[in-house]
Amino acid sequence: MNRLILLTILFLAETSLWSQGTVLFSTWEPYLIGTEVNAQVRRADGTTGAGAGYNAELVMVAGSAITPLTPRTVFRSGTAADAFYVVPVVVDVPGVPSGTAVTLMMRAFQGTSWESSSPFRGQSLQLNVVLGGGALPPGKLIGLGNFVAFVLPDIPEPSITLLSLICVPIIFACLVRQRNKRQKMSQLSQNTPSC
Repeated sequence: MNRLILLTILFLAETSLWSQGTVLFSTWEPYLIGTEVNAQVRRADGTTGAGAGYNAELVMVAGSAITPLTPRTVFRSGTAADAFYVVPVVVDVPGVPSGTAVTLMMRAFQGTSWESSSPFRGQSLQLNVVLGGGALPPGKLIGLGNFVAFVLPDIPEPSITLLSLICVPIIFACLVRQRNKRQKMSQLSQNTPSC
């Protein structure tokens, strides 16, 4: 009997040491002991939750490398108050064992991916999270803050007419200034007595 208990303890310890890290991707966890997660994602107007039509993903940040994690999730759409929060999912962090601290960031966007999303997208600040997995419960996004999914402005290229209206007066002013300088230099050289 003692051997069975010892083997079970060793198995659980080994499983948690070698298991893949996980994190609970939830922006609303009011019942965590000692702290809570309450990270609202708002649309560009600043008062409306992201809601239907927005996707959310976690990315792992290591130096300049950003690795999107799966699965992605969507925002709740039941009530206006629900629209600020994601539908919770457990996200795997491949290649990182449970119990390890990693840097994560949350992204919210409209469309099929962050890169192709337009015109609305936003991201959180970076957050250090200790991963769960195996015998450990998934890590929590404690400290994740609110952010706004902003509008990416569509900046058109200026037309030739607009460039002409801006550049011609500037070029004209420069030419007049050069001419005035030459005239002053000419007058100074004529008024200077020769030795």
